[in-house]
This record gives sequence, C-alpha cells and structure tokens, in this order.
Amino acid sequence: MIRKYITKNEAILLGMLTLLVLLTVFFPWKELALKYSKFQARANSFANLITRSRMKVKSTSTWRVNTEYSPKHGVFQLNISHKNNAAFNDLKLVAEFNSYRSAMPGPIAILHNQSEGIYRTDNIRLTKGEWVMSLTGRLRSKFIFRSEQVMHVK
Repeated sequence: MIRKYITKNEAILLGMLTLLVLLTVFFPWKELALKYSKFQARANSFANLITRSRMKVKSTSTWRVNTEYSPKHGVFQLNISHKNNAAFNDLKLVAEFNSYRSAMPGPIAILHNQSEGIYRTDNIRLTKGEWVMSLTGRLRSKFIFRSEQVMHVK
C-alpha cells in the first residue's frame, strides 16, 4: 500500500532535513574553524601573559630602586625603598636581564637581603652595552610590584 500524499508532520520533518543538508553543504565551516582557532590562539597566547604581567599596579610608583653593578667582580647590588617606609623584611626579589642586541634571554638572579633595603647577588656576568632589568617583588607569595629599567654596563 503506497500513499500518494505527505502528512503535515512528515513535510515539516522533510523540510528540516533538507535545511540541515543545505546548511552542511553550503556553510563555510573551514572559515569558521579558522576564525575560531585564531581567536583561541589570541586568547591563550604568550603575548597576553606578558601584557598581564606588565599591568599597572597601584603601588608601583611608591617603590624606588637604585642599582649598582660591578662587571669586574660580577656583583649586583640593589637598594630599594618604599615611599611610606613600610617594613619589607619578607620581600623576595627576582631580577631578569635582557639585552637589546640578543634575542636570547639573559641571566636571572634571586636577590638576597643583606640589610634593611639592600639586596645583593654574586656571579652575574653582563657584557658591555645596554641591558633591561625587570625586577619583580613578592611579599608572602603575593605579587607586590614589577619594575623595569635600563642599565648601561661599561
């Protein structure tokens, strides 16, 4: 027994299936996937991590840093002070050095507290030229500040 007509429900179902087939055939899925992968790359890229780490912190301007470097002995000394003379005995400092001339990362030093506000490390070898020192301060495992300054090594 063959029917010669289609019911209303069958017509709706057939229309939905036809729309689904047309959508899968003519929709630009490759372009959509490419746009999505670019979006994911931008959202999770290393560049965003750098910009997040360089975000302005309210307390950045209250820290003053004076540096001394002796290339002969490889001694790097840093005098840090706070605008409000806050106590910072638990302050941990990490200095990263990068050269303008080289794409290779430079040395990284953990600075040790010598006395009130004076931090020092030994065995840092920097060649002659300009270096960018990025100084990061942490207090009790909490980010306090990040400072960058140019150093001229003679």
